[in-house]
Amino acid sequence: MNKKVLIKSSILLFIFFFSFACSTDKDNKGAELKQISSKELKEKISKQEEEFTLIDLRSKEKFHKENIQGAVNIPIDSLKSKIADEDFWMEQYLYPPEDSTQIIVYGADEQSGVLGTQELMKVGFKNVSYLKGGYNSYNIKRDKLM
Repeated sequence: MNKKVLIKSSILLFIFFFSFACSTDKDNKGAELKQISSKELKEKISKQEEEFTLIDLRSKEKFHKENIQGAVNIPIDSLKSKIADEDFWMEQYLYPPEDSTQIIVYGADEQSGVLGTQELMKVGFKNVSYLKGGYNSYNIKRDKLM
């Protein structure tokens, strides 16, 4: 009987730790992180039916070299300080996003978008998504070559 209890306990512990380790699309509070595909973002930009804020988390150099139309550049290391800085948004000729504003973030790859989404959720933004695959999956120049 003790052996059965030990086996069941071991299995339950394994399942618990495995599910915790595999939860990469959740933030540290367990909330689901939303993602958007390149195709969905391209449609959203072309239709211009909904208002949203698009944030490029890459360096200024990479942003100025190429970016997604309508994006605002806030490098990930300054995201928390600039997202609430009204002067920054005035320089962009935009209003700071409100807590309920839809925000889509992207970096060079998907992981930086996930980190940016988590940071924004930590400071109270609720409607945040990251670009699946990051800028590398969206790159217009690459699309034209294919």
